[in-house]
Amino acid sequence: MQDGPSGIEIIHGFLGHGGGAEPHFHRVSDQMIYMLSGQMRLVGLEDSVTLTPGQFLFIPKGTEHRVDILSAEGVNILVMYMPRLDVEDIRPAEALSRLHACMDAPAPPTDTVNDRTETDPSSIG
Repeated sequence: MQDGPSGIEIIHGFLGHGGGAEPHFHRVSDQMIYMLSGQMRLVGLEDSVTLTPGQFLFIPKGTEHRVDILSAEGVNILVMYMPRLDVEDIRPAEALSRLHACMDAPAPPTDTVNDRTETDPSSIG
């Protein structure tokens, strides 16, 4: 038996044009995004990347980022979290700034989503 969060969470989501996510990070979960349709920009502290259909992006835990939806038709995406996401894990960017003011440490994401599927890694063959 293991302590703390476990498993993989896979979310199929749609975000409309002009939507996105305010600057934030995840303390515990790595985030992966696979673009199915549309175009969005992820903006970090040092750079930004525009994702288009067929592209995949890995966002390590602790990485501050925000999401801007660019395409008029919105975006259709798969978002994966490992371990599965707990809403207590998501922190606004200003929380990270306060943390860095106290100590030297890293920083990270979120999306509005529709369907959630949780998978126990031990069940994957």
